[in-house]
Amino acid sequence: MRLRATSREAIIRLSRPVIIAWHRYIKPRLITQKTLLLLAFPIVSLIASIAILSPLLLPQGLPFYGDETYYIPWVPATVARYNLQIWTSGSGPSADILSLIPTLILVGLSGILGQDFGVKGYLLLMAWLSAVIPYIATKQLLRHWQLVGNRFQLELASGLSGLVCLLFFNNQATVAGSNSFVWDYAMFPLLVSSLILFMDTGRTRRLLAFGSTSVLASPQPFWPFLVGIVGVLYFIFALIQSPRSRTLLKLTKHSLLAVAISLAFNAFWLVPIFAGYIFQAGSTFQLYTTQGLLTPSDLGFLSFWSLIDIFLMGESAHYFFWDHPQNYGLLSFSIPLLAMVSILAYYRNSKVLFIGVVLIVGAFITAGVNEPIGFLYFIVAGNLSYGVGGILRNPTKFVSIVTFSYALLLGLAVVVIGFKIPIAKLPVQLVWKKLIRYALVLGLVLLILTPIAYGTVLDLQGYTWPRYSPTNIPQQYGELNNWLTTNPGDYKVMWIPAGGAYDWKQNVITAFPDLLSSKPTVPFNNIYPSLLGSTNDTGKALAFMGVKYVVYHGDSINYLNDEILQGLQRQRDLSMVESLNGTVVVNNDSGATLPIGTSGTLFGQSPFNLSDLTLKRQFENNLTMAYRIPQSVIDPDPSGTFHDWFGILIHGFPAGTVDFTNRIFSATVNHQQLINNTSGFASFLVDASLTNYPGTSIDLYANYYDSEYKPLTPLYFVDRLNLVPNEVINRYIIFENKDFLGAVFPQKPNVINNGNVTDLVNSNASTIPLSANITGFEQASSVELRVSIQASSPFVLVLTEPYDRLWRAYIGNSEVKPTPIYGLVNGFLVNQTGALNIRIYYTLQNYLYLGIGVSAASLSFFLAIVLIRRRNRIEVPTSPKVLLAVPSPAQRSNLPKTSCLTERKQA
Repeated sequence: MRLRATSREAIIRLSRPVIIAWHRYIKPRLITQKTLLLLAFPIVSLIASIAILSPLLLPQGLPFYGDETYYIPWVPATVARYNLQIWTSGSGPSADILSLIPTLILVGLSGILGQDFGVKGYLLLMAWLSAVIPYIATKQLLRHWQLVGNRFQLELASGLSGLVCLLFFNNQATVAGSNSFVWDYAMFPLLVSSLILFMDTGRTRRLLAFGSTSVLASPQPFWPFLVGIVGVLYFIFALIQSPRSRTLLKLTKHSLLAVAISLAFNAFWLVPIFAGYIFQAGSTFQLYTTQGLLTPSDLGFLSFWSLIDIFLMGESAHYFFWDHPQNYGLLSFSIPLLAMVSILAYYRNSKVLFIGVVLIVGAFITAGVNEPIGFLYFIVAGNLSYGVGGILRNPTKFVSIVTFSYALLLGLAVVVIGFKIPIAKLPVQLVWKKLIRYALVLGLVLLILTPIAYGTVLDLQGYTWPRYSPTNIPQQYGELNNWLTTNPGDYKVMWIPAGGAYDWKQNVITAFPDLLSSKPTVPFNNIYPSLLGSTNDTGKALAFMGVKYVVYHGDSINYLNDEILQGLQRQRDLSMVESLNGTVVVNNDSGATLPIGTSGTLFGQSPFNLSDLTLKRQFENNLTMAYRIPQSVIDPDPSGTFHDWFGILIHGFPAGTVDFTNRIFSATVNHQQLINNTSGFASFLVDASLTNYPGTSIDLYANYYDSEYKPLTPLYFVDRLNLVPNEVINRYIIFENKDFLGAVFPQKPNVINNGNVTDLVNSNASTIPLSANITGFEQASSVELRVSIQASSPFVLVLTEPYDRLWRAYIGNSEVKPTPIYGLVNGFLVNQTGALNIRIYYTLQNYLYLGIGVSAASLSFFLAIVLIRRRNRIEVPTSPKVLLAVPSPAQRSNLPKTSCLTERKQA
């Protein structure tokens, strides 16, 4: 016992200095109130982001869906292949320079953490930034406008603003897999705050912040519209507040400087894209036209949200890619009421009134063509210049104006109600007064965030979590790409089919597996379905597209795999060179709960009976079932018989669901055998491809209908059908095109006279003329090729890239413009003979280099100015202080009064 007590005393004596040092020296420096306040919101927002994205972060696999191509290899070569080349081989000109910033971040994270954790880290980073950036922007504005003086209140208002932006149901960082719009929406608050601060102060660092943030927002170039609206409104408000010529000159000067800096910093994408529009490049540069995208019906469909939806920060039920539920209720009415409280409490402050006006203007614009003034939106958008009006086809893009305005006002509302109400007058103890105040603040925060989070959770459950669920891509794709890599050469590949849903990923994936390919690709719709189904010489057309290998993968749900494979095997010029098989374990949904209680359905007492409950995984199945006509169908007929104008319709739905938007198949009676007037047997031909159905069971329903296909009975549940076999076996095959001629090849001059692909497959155009022979070839990049040719007569040099008028061929000092060949590719008519060295170049690439140079030069020049001004400010000598000898109050000064007065005057 004495030994134990001695040990305890020794431990206490040894730890006492450590405890004293912690409390006296270390803790006061590390854990201060200011530090805790500054770290509180970043930690809270990070925890909230992890909680929201946990179904995407925790499971193994890559989270991707739709246009979010997180499955491609994020390596430095990806930047050079896509972002630094204005031309995508096999596809045409692209605007991938816009996605330079996200690509660099993904490449960096994947290089450090690996592909899986790199992509998930990117999603978490974007979600966290979508909260932190509004938090920083709100704090800047509130401090600049001196709306909140107390540090705790400032952090509370700014933090609530950040959480409102994070939890909003349309936050693209949480509900849409951090698509390109997340950069636009997340950077918008910082763009606005830095612009307003620069317009007020004219400080260089605010201008630098605005220009740098605009570069970060470039992946979705919609930010000029958003910032332009807020900037114009602030210009007007500032001028009304101080209607003097001096103010007008200052605002004009600062506005022009902001525009100039944003244009210079963003020249890396502005110059090539505007050059593509001006010089009429092909492909994507001809899509965004006012005529092609703006129609009243189109705008009416895309104006999803009414003013009520917008002011309640929610949406009514509608269908767009999926069934959106109504995600607001009575509690949501507190949001506009609390925002109104802020405006009324600060009614003497023009800045808060400005935020309210921005909120209202943003709400009317976001409503699009909806009432009451929606007709103005179509008039404005329809009369804008080429390309600009087309960007306005989706009015919901403006919702970030509403979100950030609401976030500012709601943050102020909590401060106004929570700290301005005189709780100190309550007849209770001081402790209870503090508790009441903090409880009131917490209640207000929950009152604001609960309805917003409710709508977001509904969208996450119905859309984001199931569709972006992490998935492992079958290993066969890696094996196919490795096979292509080991077969070197300058050629292209056609993956067929591409896009859609797959049996291992039941949600649509855009451009898969084209973007995963280790070789440049050509879209498969160039030959499917027209050419592949109408000719056996598709290889000729593929040769003019530069395709050497066609890769078939039979795992698609949206396409008829068997039909495609039969079409490929029928081609005379395609031969199989590689074949793989892959097995997919499908979802066992045989135990799914029946949707009993669904409107329009009946379970039990079905007038239909099936003897065979199996379906084969093939394109066609015959189903035969016994039927009995219900009395409700017989009664309207005076004769009491089942006439020809009655019929039976069967429906196949995923097990456990009755959703017509997701119906697998439907069929009418193909053959009927009568037992009597009211019963018999009916056969149905189910012509849906079930080869790749990703489940083990399908629920069969049936109903009677009349001659106008109007249902006479509810949907009767017939039975649950089992698919055999209970697994999916996919085939992966590589076909070689025996007509392949190379990336460039010569043709006879008369090839220019042929106008379409039909002329191509019906001719011997794949024969190389004897008068021209390629002796050397080098493909420096996707935009530059060098060819050496020995020619004895004029010929046409075919470039197997989609036709674009900006391609050029340079032969010595002469320049040759392209001519479309069969409406597919580029042809250059060469009249020179002998040994020729030809350089083929896509001229729009020069404008990309020019834009990058302008951006780099302007940024460097601006940084140099900032550093020089900062250095000069530091080196400016300060005037020496005059120190006066002042007697202490306890001593009597011996100096005369006149001497003291003289010293003070001199000082």
